[in-house]
Amino acid sequence: MPEFQVGGAVAVGEQPIKGLISPAAGARMTVAETLTNLLAAPITDIKDVKMSGNWMWAAKCEGEGARLVHACDALCEALALVGCAIDGGKDSLSMAAKVDDELVKAPGTLVLSAYAPCSDVTKVLSPDFKGPRDGDRCTMVVYARMGSSMSRNRLGGSALAQVLRQVCCHINSDLRILPYLSVVLGKPLLGVVHEVIWCLKSMQKVFPA
Repeated sequence: MPEFQVGGAVAVGEQPIKGLISPAAGARMTVAETLTNLLAAPITDIKDVKMSGNWMWAAKCEGEGARLVHACDALCEALALVGCAIDGGKDSLSMAAKVDDELVKAPGTLVLSAYAPCSDVTKVLSPDFKGPRDGDRCTMVVYARMGSSMSRNRLGGSALAQVLRQVCCHINSDLRILPYLSVVLGKPLLGVVHEVIWCLKSMQKVFPA
């Protein structure tokens, strides 16, 4: 392969609002967002993915140190499940300020920056629909449900919950399929990558303001 076709893939993930409800779930969702953001690039292997972790937390405030530990434990477990690792990062653990008599805290946030070798930059996927590949009769459209079964919609900390001022009123967003991400990453199984956007107007019937 020509050298100019070999490159690197970079992706970022962060889920601070979900971390307000559950630091552990927020960390897992951060890992998932980071890795799914790499899906469009033909990386060499999931084991080649390395991440830089940036912790921004008001760790000196009451209860925040324990929340940070829960998030860190969940992060380590999630990375072990998918088979990649953090090789560096930084922390800002004084994310609080006192203004007059009011204590203002930033939400505990983990930002992951992932990078991996990209075997062929000309094969990066785009969101537009493609026709059947050579030898295939049709193109299949698959909706990958990242959370759980259809009977349990986890909307805590979601954009919809924020719009409706119900961030903590629902079961926190979480996921169960982290190990399966390693099956898809770096494999020529996909032809298109596209995000699913929920229509706020239709969802307001289910979760009225």
